[in-house]
Amino acid sequence: MKDTPTMSDEMDAWKTRQMARMAALMPPPRPPRVPTVPGTSEPLPCVFSDAELDVIWPKLQNVTPRMMSFDARFLRTDRETLTTKGKAIVHEIAHRYRRQIFGKASRTWHIADTVEAFQKWANRRIAENMSPLFIPLKREFFEAFERGKKTAEYRLYGPRWNERTCRVGRAVVLSFGYTHRRLCGEIVHFSTSATPQLLPGWNACYGDTHRTAAVIGITVLRNT
Repeated sequence: MKDTPTMSDEMDAWKTRQMARMAALMPPPRPPRVPTVPGTSEPLPCVFSDAELDVIWPKLQNVTPRMMSFDARFLRTDRETLTTKGKAIVHEIAHRYRRQIFGKASRTWHIADTVEAFQKWANRRIAENMSPLFIPLKREFFEAFERGKKTAEYRLYGPRWNERTCRVGRAVVLSFGYTHRRLCGEIVHFSTSATPQLLPGWNACYGDTHRTAAVIGITVLRNT
């Protein structure tokens, strides 16, 4: 029964009651069986590396499991407190919610397909986070960084410039345009501004826009 509105409030209320009754009759997903080393009671190692799990776990915590189910309780666990047994079943929990993450195309996947998809996705994120953030600059801004007069760069907040891509500690390459004149640095601060027109040099670059600005604090370490 689909949860779509009807032409009648009474009918909507009846459908809501029916759906609640059906949900109460449906058995909740059972906890996955913890895979063990043959001949022992020791759980098998997690199929994901620690680095992959660091990226995958927050993604899994965004899915919508059934309320009061084992999955709901399990996914509220902090990454740091996951036990060996918990890590051993992460891939099975991930397989249950593959459609919420990878879409309808994943409905026919086997568990090995889900594991492979998560590993590819996680490794792309890891590689992206490890690589330096490349920021091309106009001459005046590049030379201001070079002289130590400028300590922050401003960009339009979005998929390219956000908390994840501009995380504190990530290496930065500041380039004079796309030449080989460059500075190496590190992100030391990230914030957003709802009034970007007040930021120095913003109007000259972006005009009188009212979009959110990404404020990237950068420390220059050396010339390349």
